[in-house]
Amino acid sequence: MATGGGFSRGVSVVEDCQMTKWLQDVKDAEVMILYSSEDFYQVSKIVLEHFKKRGVRYIHPEEHFMPGELTLQMLSEGIDKCKKLLLIVSNFKNSHFSLEILLALEKCQRTNCLNLIVLVLDDFDKSDIPKVPMIQNAAIVRMNYNVADFYLDEIIRNLRDHRELSTVLPAGNFSTGLAWSHFFGFLEIILPELRNLIRDSDWYRNNIGQFPERFFILLPTTARAPSLPQADENIKTVGQLPAIKRTIAGAKREYRVNVYKLTAPDNRDFFFCGEIPSAFGAISKVYEEMLCKISAKQRDLEVQRFSYVLQEIINHRLNESCNNTAKIIVYNDDGKGEDALPSYQILKVLRESKDGQMTRHDATLEDTCVYENDVCLIHSEHDDGFANHVRHILEEDDKGKKLRVSVAKLPGEAAFAVEDRIREARWVILFVSKFAMRDANYIPVWLAELFSLSVEERRLRVIPFLVDVEPTDVPNFISSVTYIKKDTVYKERLLHAVRGRDITMESQLPVGDIASGFAWAFFVNYLRHVLPQIKERGQRKLREMNLKENDVHFVSVVLELIPKSLLCKDQLTQVHSEIYNIEGVGTVVPIETNVAGIGRVFNSNMYRITGKRPDVLEKDVLFMGEYATPIRTLKLMCHSMVAGLPEKQAKKQAKAFCDLLKHILRSESVPTEMKNTCEVVPVDGKCRLYLFDEQRNWMGRTAHIIITTLTNK
Repeated sequence: MATGGGFSRGVSVVEDCQMTKWLQDVKDAEVMILYSSEDFYQVSKIVLEHFKKRGVRYIHPEEHFMPGELTLQMLSEGIDKCKKLLLIVSNFKNSHFSLEILLALEKCQRTNCLNLIVLVLDDFDKSDIPKVPMIQNAAIVRMNYNVADFYLDEIIRNLRDHRELSTVLPAGNFSTGLAWSHFFGFLEIILPELRNLIRDSDWYRNNIGQFPERFFILLPTTARAPSLPQADENIKTVGQLPAIKRTIAGAKREYRVNVYKLTAPDNRDFFFCGEIPSAFGAISKVYEEMLCKISAKQRDLEVQRFSYVLQEIINHRLNESCNNTAKIIVYNDDGKGEDALPSYQILKVLRESKDGQMTRHDATLEDTCVYENDVCLIHSEHDDGFANHVRHILEEDDKGKKLRVSVAKLPGEAAFAVEDRIREARWVILFVSKFAMRDANYIPVWLAELFSLSVEERRLRVIPFLVDVEPTDVPNFISSVTYIKKDTVYKERLLHAVRGRDITMESQLPVGDIASGFAWAFFVNYLRHVLPQIKERGQRKLREMNLKENDVHFVSVVLELIPKSLLCKDQLTQVHSEIYNIEGVGTVVPIETNVAGIGRVFNSNMYRITGKRPDVLEKDVLFMGEYATPIRTLKLMCHSMVAGLPEKQAKKQAKAFCDLLKHILRSESVPTEMKNTCEVVPVDGKCRLYLFDEQRNWMGRTAHIIITTLTNK
């Protein structure tokens, strides 16, 4: 893109006036135009001339800056202030990712306005469009030179049209949240163990060559999620592999994988493990039951997006133990032919694998670079002590691998020496502290330098380490990149990041609105199973404990807790209070049901609050509650380094999830018998919640006790 021949390193005092005029002109213009210098002739003769004829007020950097004068901060602030951004590219293959696209998408997400218009000068295929929700729904126009005026007028109409993202993406970035939730909640646990479990089974030993070691994930285009035997009479359930046992959020859980027998047309039997994910099925439930505004076109897009995102997650280099352990198959199940059956699709894959046609997934960059050092630490002299501590952590890696670390201390090091160390290191960790941001202008300068270098290479190699500053203090041009904050888990995150190979810049593109997908999936796939008869099941639990309702305060609804900080304790019993005790008393009567062919047990934990002194509490309080699982997923996405979800945005998504889940529970989507059975509780240490009893009387005192206990630090 046109950037005046490259970015300069910073904005000096002398340049402040130039910056002020630039931003004022940007605000006055209808559209900012960015393009490659290689396309200057076509753009100036065709596009700009037409805009002048139509009276379009436009601006582009070449009018303001000489080559080398445009800084990254200037470009970033210009994009942030402009009304609309027109990106002109020769083709998507050459512009699959650019700094301008990243900044524009980040603004779209932040402002809820579709500010981006893309004009493609040459021919392109839909498959060339980056699979990013806001790009796929932006106004993308391919130039037809025979009727150029018509297409340019269409662009003018779009740039003068104000559209909110919520009207373009009515269900939000629905499937991205579903894919991440399914990965963290199931696939991340079973995929690393699957190959050994299959090889140890009698089905594998007795059917050599007939039991593939991959997990088949079938995604029908209708997004319906029946069990595989229900979807295809050629598939039968023959058993399960041994359970994988884990303790999640303080609860012991077992994860089981079904084994299926598939009978081919020639009567040969094959065995396999696979699923139509129940999380994926939320797409069809929302569409077919009209639970929210989602069209057939949107459903089709969400199916493809679920496939793409899940493929990226499973085969990403930072999830190495899951790489190439699953085969995702998208197929049209609405047809009448044999290709509408899962068995046909699986047999097709098996035939291709025997013919040598099944290739390794390669969604990321080939790792052909050789680096002299693993990590380069850049810090100010003021942060010398903490930087040395981090260096010690890296050099004494508990995995037994001593990482090679170089150091650049600013401002003492010469710029060329720092640049050499950056080139020689796979990862660059830049320590961002209050001192460095306030008294050392070189830190923002190096942030800009490293980020623009990552964009040019399409490899994310910079990790901002926030020592004592908040995400809001980070320059906005790098706000979309995942950072590490000095908190209780920074060591684990730091080692996880630098052990991995380079991260593609595409993975840092903003994921957009994922709260809607989380909220609807949580309701459809979980709450609709766990809430029926919850009051009666809770009362039965009291009777089992030989308690009478008159002797205790019984809160007869399920509390779904939404911590503002995203920090979820493993168990509510770990919550500390000066005046109350909280203890777990087991689960209420569970709900057992069949979901996508897998037997599922839905539990709800009950807790008891007692006073630490006799005068604190008139009666013990018993309630059912938990931290909402999607909040844990949001936190894991932040830590994954590959989700394009900085913590600041994740917290916004948590609030949006909270608000939407409240709306869903009040809507007509909830059956009458499930009304008033669940309360969504934002936990931030300040809130006060008032619950109703069955006569709709205030239960303020009981609720105050619960919330005070759960928010006490």
